Amino acid sequence: MKRGLGVLAGGMMLVAAVAAQALPLQTDRVGAGARWVAHVDVDKLKTTQCGRYLLDQLGKDEPNRKLLAFQAMFNFDPRKDVSSVTLYGSDNRPENTVTLVKGTFDTQRLETLVRAGEGYEESKYGAHVVHSWIDRKHGDRRIFASIMADGTVVLAGETSLGQALDVLDGKAPKAVAATFPGLTSDRQTAIFIASADLSGMTNVNPRAAVLSQASTAYLALTESGDQIQADIGLGAKTVEAATQIESVARGLVAMATLGQDQRPELAKLAGATTIVRTGLQVAVALRYPAADLIAGFQQMAQRAPQGGAQSGPGHAQPAALQ
Repeated sequence: MKRGLGVLAGGMMLVAAVAAQALPLQTDRVGAGARWVAHVDVDKLKTTQCGRYLLDQLGKDEPNRKLLAFQAMFNFDPRKDVSSVTLYGSDNRPENTVTLVKGTFDTQRLETLVRAGEGYEESKYGAHVVHSWIDRKHGDRRIFASIMADGTVVLAGETSLGQALDVLDGKAPKAVAATFPGLTSDRQTAIFIASADLSGMTNVNPRAAVLSQASTAYLALTESGDQIQADIGLGAKTVEAATQIESVARGLVAMATLGQDQRPELAKLAGATTIVRTGLQVAVALRYPAADLIAGFQQMAQRAPQGGAQSGPGHAQPAALQ
């Protein structure tokens, strides 16, 4: 789960897109066995102040150069042709993570590129063509993918891919929103939503001390009425754990407030944050003007060392994107 969510959060800036209507999280496209889910409504992101700011940043020299190279290779522009991205899984193992990318793709071009992959194999799962290749960059594991008729690209491990295709075909049980903590109807329409039932997952060993004390977690980000709205919720295993989580959250806010001379934008964010504990539940809420958040990003960018966009050791870019 950690890797999947990390990739999703980092990719948010790369997949801002334009489409006829937003695509909120649809739990009926998620398997019933999922214990965590994350979703980016890329279409909705494009309509917001922060989304337009991100698109503007992607138009700058270095990001734009890489996006043009990506577009030339795959014959689609992530900023325009991706509508939504959904990830889910039953635990944190990569082979059990399912990725659904909804958009408009040049299917023939994608299949041609995939067939050039190392160790490429083609098979069938029911009526679906399944492509697979070896991913040397992530443990030499085999990646399986299938392209649905509605423009959804499905990526997963071999077993997980078959299960995901069955769900999309209506042949396997689907998840319901109530399965996921904090996934209320209003949050399902957020730009980004992530939710996890940590107690119901296997093969999980959270390194963060706070997460090790939690049994559930959710994060929702959206922009409404010119304000950024962020909601974070953690369900603790015990009252003592809930108290510890609350203390950690309040400590982080206090540290940001005390550092207002060095990072005034962070101090302002801290001032707009509220923390409430109710029994085993700890809720953190942020309500902040989108324009002020963008201004804060701009201030941090101005303070950043020149050339900071260069890749450092251990972060080499693929040759096609260099």
